[in-house]
Amino acid sequence: MDYHISKTRFRSASIANNLLKDSDVLPVWLAVPTKPHQRVETVLIVLPGFGGSAQAWLDELEIAQKFCDLAGENELALPLIVIPEIHTRFTSTVYSNNSAAGDWIGMVCDDLSQLITEQLGYLPKNKWLIGHSMGGSGVLNVVMARPGWFDAAFAMSPATLEPNNGAWLRELYDEGREALTQAAQQEKPEDHLDVWRHLWVGLMQALAPNPEAPPYYCTVPTTDNEWQALTDTARQATDLLADTPTRKTKLAVDIGEKEPGFVGTVARVKTLNEQGADIALFTHSGAHTDQMATSLDYVLAWLISQ
Repeated sequence: MDYHISKTRFRSASIANNLLKDSDVLPVWLAVPTKPHQRVETVLIVLPGFGGSAQAWLDELEIAQKFCDLAGENELALPLIVIPEIHTRFTSTVYSNNSAAGDWIGMVCDDLSQLITEQLGYLPKNKWLIGHSMGGSGVLNVVMARPGWFDAAFAMSPATLEPNNGAWLRELYDEGREALTQAAQQEKPEDHLDVWRHLWVGLMQALAPNPEAPPYYCTVPTTDNEWQALTDTARQATDLLADTPTRKTKLAVDIGEKEPGFVGTVARVKTLNEQGADIALFTHSGAHTDQMATSLDYVLAWLISQ
């Protein structure tokens, strides 16, 4: 394989001094092309999903090997592949910029760019971004927050395009209300919360941040109208995908037919395109994670074609 795989660490100034006291030193996996005389002109940044592993993209999904296969078939130069580990006090980031967790958009754009150019010495002409699940949502967040920062981006099964997120967040809260309350009142440690409650915390910090409300640093709705407002806030956030500046980045989304959010996501992409977005939509026959490796074939092919 024409890649050298390694793991290093970098400092993310964007998430320094966050209220959660998460470390600003993050591990990152690198796949560096080793073909003789090949200049690295493209970088691909990969955003793992909630609780996901950066290493799994290399070991299980074989993303570097897939690029080698595509390059051999099409005589293409290999990209530099950069995959950060995104573990936090509440399992993982949800790739937002808020007062509790810090600026994870800045981590993706500014701090990884500094790693690539200053520490690794590369000056890529093209920048690509992909992610799966919450990583797919991170792709959308980055595209909206930093229009044109990436040349092409692919959100695989994004977790937040489904328009009923407020109802889902309420369900997560109601199911774990006792555990969340006990942890908030320090009756039990936070680490007894399961991953779904951790996901709830991350999303609530993104949608309703409150730096004066530890330990979750979010405002919890108490009425039906307030929970509905979360749905409205989540939907309005993705309205930016139809704005003209966002179209500076070529964008694609996929979703599986067996995913709970399939119908809502397909409808949302259609609506956004009708409003002016230009999102390429791919669908597959699987569920949320069972076809990631297969889906990656058309994801990488689409990136190369842009």
